[in-house]
Amino acid sequence: MVTPPSSNGSSFLRKAGHLYKKTGLSRSWRPRFFSLEGTVLYYYKREGDSVPKGIVVLTGCHVRATTDKKLYSFRISHPKTSKVYDLAATLPSRTEDWIQALTQASTMAQTSASPASSRPLTSHTSSSDVLHSSHSMDPSITELVDVPNATIPDMFCDRMESLLTEFVALATDADGWKLQTEHRDVKAYVRRASKTGTFKGVGFIAQHPHKVLQLVLELSRRQTFDPQLLATQRVHVFNDHTWVDHLTYKAVFPAAARDFVNLTHWRVLKDGSIVVVATYANDDSFIKNQEPHIVRGKIIMAGFLITPNKNYTGVDATYITRVDVKTGIPAGLQAKMFIKQAFVVDGLRKTLDEDESPQQWEHVTNNTVFGISTTDCVEDEEEAYSMRPQSVDVQEHDDQGETQSNNRPCVVPQEGFPAVPEEYSEIIEKAVARMEAEMNDESSWNFIGDKDGVKAYTRVDGSLTAAKGVGYLPYHPRAIWEQVIDAARRKLVDPQLALGMNLKTLNAHTNIDYFEYKSMFVVAGRDFCTLTHWRVLPSGAIIVVAQSIEVQELCPLKEPKIVRGDLHLGCTKIVPNAAYDGAEVTTMVKTDLKGSIPGRIAGKAAADQPFVIFRMGEVIKMRRDLIQGTDESIQVMDISKTAKSTVSDIAMYAIQFGGAVLALKTAGLPTTVHFVTVVLILFFALKLHLGPNSMSHRRKMRISSFGTPDSGIILSTLKLDMTKTNEYITERRKNSVCHLTIMHIVLRALGEALSKAPSVNGHIAFGNYYPAPTVDVSCLVAVASGNDLSVCRLPNIDKMTLQDVVNRVRGGATKIRGSNDKTQENRNKIIPTWAIHLMVNVFGWLGSACGLRIPLVGVEPYMFGSCMVTSVGMMGLDMTFLPITPYSQVPMLMTIGSIKDEAVVVNGKVAVRPMLTVTTTIDDLYIDSSEAASMTKTLKAIVEDPSLLEAVPSALGTRTQGSR
Repeated sequence: MVTPPSSNGSSFLRKAGHLYKKTGLSRSWRPRFFSLEGTVLYYYKREGDSVPKGIVVLTGCHVRATTDKKLYSFRISHPKTSKVYDLAATLPSRTEDWIQALTQASTMAQTSASPASSRPLTSHTSSSDVLHSSHSMDPSITELVDVPNATIPDMFCDRMESLLTEFVALATDADGWKLQTEHRDVKAYVRRASKTGTFKGVGFIAQHPHKVLQLVLELSRRQTFDPQLLATQRVHVFNDHTWVDHLTYKAVFPAAARDFVNLTHWRVLKDGSIVVVATYANDDSFIKNQEPHIVRGKIIMAGFLITPNKNYTGVDATYITRVDVKTGIPAGLQAKMFIKQAFVVDGLRKTLDEDESPQQWEHVTNNTVFGISTTDCVEDEEEAYSMRPQSVDVQEHDDQGETQSNNRPCVVPQEGFPAVPEEYSEIIEKAVARMEAEMNDESSWNFIGDKDGVKAYTRVDGSLTAAKGVGYLPYHPRAIWEQVIDAARRKLVDPQLALGMNLKTLNAHTNIDYFEYKSMFVVAGRDFCTLTHWRVLPSGAIIVVAQSIEVQELCPLKEPKIVRGDLHLGCTKIVPNAAYDGAEVTTMVKTDLKGSIPGRIAGKAAADQPFVIFRMGEVIKMRRDLIQGTDESIQVMDISKTAKSTVSDIAMYAIQFGGAVLALKTAGLPTTVHFVTVVLILFFALKLHLGPNSMSHRRKMRISSFGTPDSGIILSTLKLDMTKTNEYITERRKNSVCHLTIMHIVLRALGEALSKAPSVNGHIAFGNYYPAPTVDVSCLVAVASGNDLSVCRLPNIDKMTLQDVVNRVRGGATKIRGSNDKTQENRNKIIPTWAIHLMVNVFGWLGSACGLRIPLVGVEPYMFGSCMVTSVGMMGLDMTFLPITPYSQVPMLMTIGSIKDEAVVVNGKVAVRPMLTVTTTIDDLYIDSSEAASMTKTLKAIVEDPSLLEAVPSALGTRTQGSR
């Protein structure tokens, strides 16, 4: 909604909402949150962010509608630059509203702009700009910053010491500042009587001071809390406390971008507070000036004062900036820019809150080494292309391409000529095109889990959360379609839905529906008014697409009790099988829930959406009007359905168990009967201990077809290119604490693969499969001077970092080698081999299959995990296959061979690469070929490039150098 200009001539427009912005080299659409404030348009990556990602000054801009096959687009351009902003909405009415508001703002800017308003802030630092001169500075502050072990090069010493004193004085002076605004408990101030314009942001961050300082100093991550940055590079390092950075900030459209060459220094003051301060470097030899394409500005003063609390568990962060951006940006806009820039404290807090990596942080002193080093230039790839000048030919070709694509036949052929209302035809066709593009873009979806036979995926685009589910339903496609298209029946499959109803039927293929969702905790309910359309494609697939529309007469607002949400796209694709008695179902929703919703609640709502597919099958199954044939199980493992049937079995076991115990106490039984009864009681007790089992039809067949692992195993080999892995290990080993090896990487990659294959991560007992509650693997370590092997178990390995794996294996091996069980050795000498064989198998089965703990013989629950890993490369073997020992009860056993240079084909050419051979012995009772292929893909990707799992910390590579 637009706030109209006031009648007194002070005219100030306000409008906010989600739009799509065309970004990147591929010119793809990405959702962003836009806010029009007067004559300036800000856009943010997410709604609720404090610092904008980009700024557009609308003075003199032209706004015109363009054509696109998926969205309703328009373009902002300026005659003084070839750069353009391509934006779009999902509805034509919204596009028209934005074009009208932006055009009005541009007109206002042109008529109200004056030479005075375009005058930049004064850039010359005079004595009045400085809080105190050097001779009048408070001696206590001078003494506070005078600390040892914080070296500054002689050429910059006097200047930097003076700047540090002034910065601390400004940060601690409460009276000289005027409060401008407050957002998310961060306060923004402007300095009184400052000719250059000095701004300050203050807020509390509940994170360890060491963690806060590390993020501030780590240049490669600065864009995470300062989204205005376009590119960063550390060009020169004097020592671990002083260096030179080159920062390039995005253009304030239509003005040119700005870059700054900063001399930066940090130190810990005598009171324990930490100061990081930067100022412009006088020497232009560090980075070549790129004017007029990029204007060289000057940061007179900028930095952080980080004051830890008493417990050293949080900090009061103060950010101060005083900048000369040179000409081209009006003074009024400069003030607005720097006030928003003060909120980098909030961006810093958000980034730290999202980083949940476990690490032990130490107390920061001036002797703390951060391994500061020079870096390559890091760009915001999404924005870098759009900030480069574009020729008119390129722009015109872009427009023509859009027009031509819009005139071509729809990308989705129409089967049987579906009825499409003329007034909504364009909206429907664009929604169908977006469905095909977004649903099939596999690389953009993040797999979150496999449950109830449904694979769930999510994707976050700015403030918008998208969810996708894929599953198979063994029911007639028409029954599935009837469930999807009926708004009233949606409540049966979506537990969060309070009301679903059809408002108007436009034709046989198109409806206007209404959905109202329940409130969650303190969050108000949401409702949606949607246009829903279905059709059959030539392939026989049935698609249903839905999108929010605005029809006030049919669907009036219920705010503030119910907040009107925006369904950007909702769709279902039903692909029947050849017999037309089942179908693969794919659903996708992409919504803007509006308002301030906690991330956990929004994430929970999105993560639950894919599983409507399973609930859909349950509802269809209960329909009496459908003629059910043979009840075939869904091919994907269905844990919860099987669990429901086994709960009743366990209840029956419990009743029988109680009856048997009562019978033993009250009746005198013959010895044989008594023995059998005791065995049955133990059997029932063990069943209760194991809990519900999870059995699919295919798993039952596999378990029934094979006996012990030697009667049904799969042997496989995998060749892995170690080029990137060797480089990764070398970089990580520069940190003296990290003794990373191939074994550790394989263990962690295996944990990641098992976490995505819950049907493999478990154990078999009594012919039933029981999923494991955690992802555990084990490795064999050498003991007894290398003459024997013992097992080291790694629980929850899918949640470990590589350093955690290193520490766990090293600690486990040390503990095993340090133990000296003479009693066990003496016992093994006395007991005959056949008895040991029987004991090992019995106790191994009780521990590894039943999860029992028997301390007397050292048996722990599931002590081998779901896979055992051992290395044979140290023995000089390239590859070998090892048998699975029956007592281990593991689905897989993996061996790691040696790395050897081999000739391989790379991009059509023969090249020599270091290759590693990994072999696996797989128990066919647990896994089939399709599951093995999926796990192999994950394992291969991570082992060949460990940075996909965990990037090399930038400080690690130079910690040794910095400590020298």
